[in-house]
Amino acid sequence: MARKELENLGFTIKDNGKVDFTNPPKGKKFVPIPTDEEDIKLRGIDRRFVTMHRFSATPVLVVMELIDDEENAGTKAYLTAKNTEYKEYERKNRCTIRSPRTGREIRCPESISCYSDECPMKMGLEVKTDRDASLEDMAETVKSSVCALDPTADEAISNVVWSRFKEVLRGEEPLLADIIEGDEYGLSRDEILARLNRKKSEKSWYYYQWKRIRDRWEKYYRG
Repeated sequence: MARKELENLGFTIKDNGKVDFTNPPKGKKFVPIPTDEEDIKLRGIDRRFVTMHRFSATPVLVVMELIDDEENAGTKAYLTAKNTEYKEYERKNRCTIRSPRTGREIRCPESISCYSDECPMKMGLEVKTDRDASLEDMAETVKSSVCALDPTADEAISNVVWSRFKEVLRGEEPLLADIIEGDEYGLSRDEILARLNRKKSEKSWYYYQWKRIRDRWEKYYRG
């Protein structure tokens, strides 16, 4: 659907061609529904309605679907249930660490963020985790959101913008630029970790770096 048609339907389109989810058509609300690349292709979903949304602390690829205002009560219940679902998932998959007080193995406290400098793994402490598969999936989700350039823009222009972004990273965050370079070169996660002198067990660290890349890219692309 052309931009003008979307605007005629009441959608607000940002300068970069994407739909502004903070300003839905009158009497409507946007609701994030989890999706994946296969679902997007099968349903022919307009990628201008696809974005990343956080359920609890987990970034999830979603399609923003439109509902009527009167359905808001059901929407609130749905969002509460989804956040609870992901919260339980995150709690269940927290790493096991040794209690500094008793020396026994305990779940890493929820007060400690995986992305903060207080993360036991980043501090070099002994950590056990059974989140490998889920973190791998999460990294792939983040990577797809980073590398899928705006489909509404001219491909050549998009590639130029992406190249300039990588140049900025190379000057400001060379580590992130190295990760992108390794991935685009076709290296596996383990090969990239080895290239950066990191341990193969540091999958949570690898995911965290892709999250940083995604956040930097979104800020750069949106200006």
